[in-house]
Parts: sequence; structure tokens; C-alpha cells
Amino acid sequence: MESAVSLRNLVKTFAKHRAVDGISLEIPRGIIFGLIGPNRAGKTTTIRMILDIFRPDSGEVRVLGVPAGEQVKDRVGGDSTVTVVSLGPDRVKEAIKY
Repeated sequence: MESAVSLRNLVKTFAKHRAVDGISLEIPRGIIFGLIGPNRAGKTTTIRMILDIFRPDSGEVRVLGVPAGEQVKDRVGGDSTVTVVSLGPDRVKEAIKY
């Protein structure tokens, strides 16, 4: 079965700041996955690349086996197959306690 999200060697740089430095991961279908890290670790930038808001400088994003792009945007969101949610630090602590 294909992964819900597949990232391969993603890199994104803004001016002289490398926000994402070669991240690779597979998120299987049917699980809840949390992207947790310190401020300025590249979490939001990574999510924006999954959503095709930002294009990576290099690397590959695939959603449900399809390269990121316009056709993927219809498959990501609240009522579709892949849902991306961004929580602030206080909400993450609250969700973990739950």
C-alpha cells in the first residue's frame, strides 16, 4: 500500500537560512502523525511544501503516490483522504494529555 505522504531529501532555503535540510520520511495511511520540534526547526515549512504552498529547492513530495502539485490540493484538507492540522505548543500539550 502506498504511503499517505512521502518526503525524499526535501530542502528549502530562504535567503541564507536553510529552513528544511534534507528531511525524508514516510507517513503510512491510516495513522495520526505529529511533526513536533523546536521553533525554527522547519515544521511549518515542511507542511507548506506538503500542501504545495511552497515548492522545495530540491527533493520530492508525494501525497497518495502523486507528486505534489495542483492535483494533490484537491486530496488534502478537512473532508479528503489526507488531513493536515497545525497545532501550537499549548495545543500539542493538551492533545497529548487527552
